[in-house]
Amino acid sequence: MNKQKLLVIATAALGILSLFLPFVKVLGTSVNAMKGAGALGKFLLVMYGVSLLLALLGKPADNVKKGSMIGIIICAAIALLFLFLNMANVAEMGISVLGIGFWTAIIAALAMPVVMFVFKNK
Repeated sequence: MNKQKLLVIATAALGILSLFLPFVKVLGTSVNAMKGAGALGKFLLVMYGVSLLLALLGKPADNVKKGSMIGIIICAAIALLFLFLNMANVAEMGISVLGIGFWTAIIAALAMPVVMFVFKNK
């Protein structure tokens, strides 16, 4: 399998996995994105899932196609925007701490476009 395609699939899978890790800690209780973050967890699951499916399109030996690249970048940007908006909401409350799942979701959303361009075969 192409290195670029494999790394995009891995970062999308990391993003999906991050939604099941402790996302936020409120008053000593950890909550993951799928249970306690409401629609945010489901929305991010869709964004990372679409990115994963777009990366799987085409032959395994080929690079991610241009149309799929644009879709993956858009999904990653939207996920990152919603994560940053959620971070601002959590900061306003002041009684909660962001967990490892939240930071892993941000890293996955940032890494997807980066690995697409860094590991692109000429």
